[in-house]
Amino acid sequence: MEASENQLEGELRVIKEGILYVTPSKNAKLSKIYLSESKASWITIEWLSEELLVDATANYQALFDIHPPQKGKIVMYNDDECVSPRWHRSYLYQTKREPASKTSYMYSGIEPFEDLSLPAPFQKFLNFLNEQEVEQQYNQVIANWYANGLDYIAQHSDCQKGMTENAPIAIITLCENEKLPRELKITPKSLGNLKNDSLYSQVRIMLQHGTIITMYGDTQKKFRHGIPKALNNLSSRVSLTFRKFPKNIKDDKGI
Repeated sequence: MEASENQLEGELRVIKEGILYVTPSKNAKLSKIYLSESKASWITIEWLSEELLVDATANYQALFDIHPPQKGKIVMYNDDECVSPRWHRSYLYQTKREPASKTSYMYSGIEPFEDLSLPAPFQKFLNFLNEQEVEQQYNQVIANWYANGLDYIAQHSDCQKGMTENAPIAIITLCENEKLPRELKITPKSLGNLKNDSLYSQVRIMLQHGTIITMYGDTQKKFRHGIPKALNNLSSRVSLTFRKFPKNIKDDKGI
């Protein structure tokens, strides 16, 4: 076992048998992790402001209770629709279903949502991220609610259809119990005849309460990410994913 030379103040990075394990630290305000040798795929780890973190902690149950009454459906790689192993909901902009695409899946399912307005308690998180965005702001939010460690999301690449080209995708994590975080697992894709210049066989990041993971570059093209089951974890989790779509889109529903 060896510590990575890129370790930041307070942040623990350990490489063992080709797997990079990362435990973020609030002392490291901005941490960058390259996933590929070419540095064309990378992620950053940041944190919510202390004020917003305190507010999210105090109002966590209200944020969790926003989840729909039933777990929704998603469109998988083979174009089949299946029940999601967690609650989920998309807001503000909803992409069109792409039947010809077999490389990613959509959270929205085959039947689109009618009301796409963002719940007021989520607005403060969107505002926080957009305060730092100069060229274009995030204008889609997808919420996922995990009841406990039995809820999960399989390894996948996010659907980028219709998104602003080369736009990042950001994920905010909120945990019921700060001492029971969930793990983000990143794995390289098989690119057929092309070589994937991944630096690691896996990257595993402890998603602590208030962390912001942002994926850049070719991350969706070359890697998959997911939240594995954590059988002994009784804590619930709320995640908010933010995307950017061109401002000139005429149909806000994307349908």
